[in-house]
Amino acid sequence: MSLNSKVSDMSGPYGAATFIPFTGKVESELFTGEILPGAADVQVENPAGCRHIFYVCRCG
Repeated sequence: MSLNSKVSDMSGPYGAATFIPFTGKVESELFTGEILPGAADVQVENPAGCRHIFYVCRCG
């Protein structure tokens, strides 16, 4: 996996979001996959400080 250089941050009254673009592949005991072009590590934090992390990949 490799990180792209541009990280985007956004915030508003309901929390904040951070977008970290990256590329590569993933392999685990449960699945293998290719990270799709334009993929990003999306981290959403609500006002209470709870952070949710989302990933999207094509699994094979």
